[in-house]
Amino acid sequence: MTTELIEEQITNLIHYSNDFADFQEYLTQIFPLIPENTQRAYIKDMNDYLDFCNEFGYVQASLKIAITSKTIKSYVDQLIISDLSYKSIRRKLSSISSMFNLSRVPNPITEDKLTKVYINKKLQPKQLKGSKQAPALTLEIIDQINDTLIPDKLLDLRDLAMINVMFDTMLRASELIHTYVEHIDYTNQTLKVMKTKSNKSGVPEYRFLSKTSLNLLNEWFSETGIKEGIIFRGLSPRGTSLAKRGDFDGINYTTLYRSFKRVEAKTNIDLAITTHSCRVGAAVSIYENGGDELGAQLAGGWRSSTMPSQYMKQHKAKKGIMATIAKNNNR
Repeated sequence: MTTELIEEQITNLIHYSNDFADFQEYLTQIFPLIPENTQRAYIKDMNDYLDFCNEFGYVQASLKIAITSKTIKSYVDQLIISDLSYKSIRRKLSSISSMFNLSRVPNPITEDKLTKVYINKKLQPKQLKGSKQAPALTLEIIDQINDTLIPDKLLDLRDLAMINVMFDTMLRASELIHTYVEHIDYTNQTLKVMKTKSNKSGVPEYRFLSKTSLNLLNEWFSETGIKEGIIFRGLSPRGTSLAKRGDFDGINYTTLYRSFKRVEAKTNIDLAITTHSCRVGAAVSIYENGGDELGAQLAGGWRSSTMPSQYMKQHKAKKGIMATIAKNNNR
């Protein structure tokens, strides 16, 4: 994230954090002085929270702690159904808690006993569960989804486009929501990705886009009239038109996660998919089609082949020597 982009994000935060007068003062005077890595994490956490409040009509902060407590509890409910880890959720809540403290408003996260107990109890299963590999959304299942889900409205079309693009490009959720129309190259069938979790150098990466994804994107642009800027935008409550949100047009993690769960329900696939399922499934599909860990590493932008190898491990067993013996002997 460049200094100019950070400044733009700070401006957006100031615009949307309308319930936090003192926090806005902090953003303009103190925030630019802290390390950029900390700024990036804080901006993302705060944007996610403010997007949630704006999308669902919750009060960001209030002098009445009971009102803000209701918002925080609802936000926690959204976070625990995502595939975010326990530590990631705790970090987000810590950022929000800091915003309350800086704004000199009651902080239910640290001051309200009932809210603290609620958060701890809700997060306990996440803490005990630990990390778990997302189910693989392979090419075979992607094709099944494309054949089953008929896009009757914009919501369905956006769901299909996002899932297909995420499979082709192997992008993470945080990377997909920051993709731009201007970065699509139709001639070379690529999407330019300016920044990823493993690449913060500023040197762009290029990810492949299939004809299926390009066709879905073209249909999405045609139906919405989008010609520039962020590719995937928020929609109206009925999912039939673009939402009118002022300066911010994109989607947040919760919106993307709900898209996956909606597709799961509508297509009756027997998998509890998450936003990471396309990345895992693409790695598996690379192996199933003759590729190896190095090929998956390059396609998905990993620093090493460790994670692709981990994703492929179970599927390698299906094609191992014992699987061959069982098949040859009708076991």
